[in-house]
Amino acid sequence: MFENFDNYIEKYFIDPHGIVYTEIDSRTLKVLENKMFKEYPSTPFEEPSTVKFQLPSNNDRTYWEKDTFMPAEFWSYENCGMCTGAYLNALCSAMRNPATDTPEIRRRAKRTFDAQQYIFQIGSKLEFGFFPKIWGGKFSHQTSTDQMLYTMHSLHNYYPFASDKDKLKIKKYIIAMADFWWKRNYTMTWYNLVDMKWPRLRFPSFLMMAYKYSGDEKYRTEALRILDEEPDNIVEHAVKAPFLINVADTLSMDAMNIEMMTKFSPLPEKYCKIMLAGLKEQWYHKIKTLTPDGYFYNRMDYDLKTGIATPRKKDCTRSAWSTMIVRSGLLISRFIPEIRPQAIELAEHVLKQLKFENMYYCHPEDADEFEKPYQFKTRFLSGDAITNRQWTYYLLAEYKSKIS
Repeated sequence: MFENFDNYIEKYFIDPHGIVYTEIDSRTLKVLENKMFKEYPSTPFEEPSTVKFQLPSNNDRTYWEKDTFMPAEFWSYENCGMCTGAYLNALCSAMRNPATDTPEIRRRAKRTFDAQQYIFQIGSKLEFGFFPKIWGGKFSHQTSTDQMLYTMHSLHNYYPFASDKDKLKIKKYIIAMADFWWKRNYTMTWYNLVDMKWPRLRFPSFLMMAYKYSGDEKYRTEALRILDEEPDNIVEHAVKAPFLINVADTLSMDAMNIEMMTKFSPLPEKYCKIMLAGLKEQWYHKIKTLTPDGYFYNRMDYDLKTGIATPRKKDCTRSAWSTMIVRSGLLISRFIPEIRPQAIELAEHVLKQLKFENMYYCHPEDADEFEKPYQFKTRFLSGDAITNRQWTYYLLAEYKSKIS
């Protein structure tokens, strides 16, 4: 019913090491080049520091003197951990289904796993278990919890298909990633925020995965300790304020975190009730950002009493990251079955509406929503959008085959 986009990903989005690019140029369908940014006169493309490029110019640059990257390097790889993890998850979904499993799918999955190993190898410059943002394919001192979550999630899903040798590696990677954060007390510099304390509730899923693959009770104990600290906030991105901002990323993280938290060992019933109720409520709020043409609005004002969402008059753009929302719905429906009919309906709608050439990071028609230096964001086709689209595609095929 829907076109398979695997060949588009393979042709346009895969770097020489098998890593999935975060963005490509929508006009040329090629890897980003710095000269593209020169077409936007106010873009600070001459400055190699990503701090000046990505963040407000008044940020402290001391930390970044050792990490300098050009804009094309930054945007090509900014979310490559998420994109590569999403693609491997898509391929794993395909392999679970006899109707979509092929030798070529398995070859691509193995290559994608090897690409993740390449990123681990780069990160080992700091420490084994560090999974960095590799802007320009190079080491940086930056990572984020969502990059690591997508990676750990996909490693777990690839494990049944891996060779015995690779299974041992997967165990080591997952345990080391959890250890990386725990030994730092979940604190690490993020851009100009030195020794930032990351939200603790993002880590029980990491620890429960480490528990699964190590068998060491200490990881489960630590996960429960964190949950005990903030039991009412277990669903990190619950909608509590009168706006809906960047909900694709937040719903995606919460869905994957809760899936990983509940999958490997029974949690106390009090936590499960909070998780499922909060995630269900979040789903019903955040699907209101989806648009008739298959995108989602990244910034909307939201009336919590009436449930009416309205696009903001400024800084509101459509994005094909809608594929993250509908893919999250399909995952959520595994443990909240009552939303599955709606999740399938919305997923089919997005897949029907969005063609390859429309997989925009930000829709070109919305360029005026940005200040001129940042209108280049409407030039991108999104690796996040297309890989989550394929994950959605294969999950739908799974569900229709009554496998999940």
